Amino acid sequence: MAQLHFFTMGSREAHRHLAFRDYLRTHPGAASAYAAVKRRARDRHPNDSHAYGAEKQPWIDQTEAQALAWYSERNA
Repeated sequence: MAQLHFFTMGSREAHRHLAFRDYLRTHPGAASAYAAVKRRARDRHPNDSHAYGAEKQPWIDQTEAQALAWYSERNA
């Protein structure tokens, strides 16, 4: 399964997604934690994509804030 996102270049959404992606790529502990969160959400909500997404969202929100701060410092 794959998921594609399309954004206007330079948009806030593009920036947010790139920050999150790059943060996970350079922080293996966070990437492993995200994998565990996704597995738990999948196991709890195997047939409900909305509940699956809602299960992951608190972790994503917290980590995204860290990723955005890290990304801004890195690209300053």
